[in-house]
Amino acid sequence: MATCSCGCEAVIRTSTTRNNPGRPFYACPKKGPRSGFIRWVEEMKISPEALMIARLVNGNKILEKENLMLKIGLVCSWFIFLGIIVYKL
Repeated sequence: MATCSCGCEAVIRTSTTRNNPGRPFYACPKKGPRSGFIRWVEEMKISPEALMIARLVNGNKILEKENLMLKIGLVCSWFIFLGIIVYKL
C-alpha cells in the first residue's frame, strides 16, 4: 500500500476526470475527495483482487456514512413528531 506524506495509509479512489476516467489512484484519506492525489494504482502493480477489495471497502465506508445520516434523520424526525404531539396535548 502507498502512504501519504502525512503518514496515513492511502485509500484507493477512482478518477472522474476527462483525461483519466475510471482510473484508480492512491489518495490521502484526510484530504477531500478531489484532492490528496499520491500516485496511480498501476504504478504500484496491485493485483486485481486487491483492487476489488479496496473498492469494496471504500464503498462500504460510504454506505456506513449514509446509514449513520439516515439514523440521525430518523431520530430527529421522532423528536419533531413527539414535540408536535406534546404541543397539541
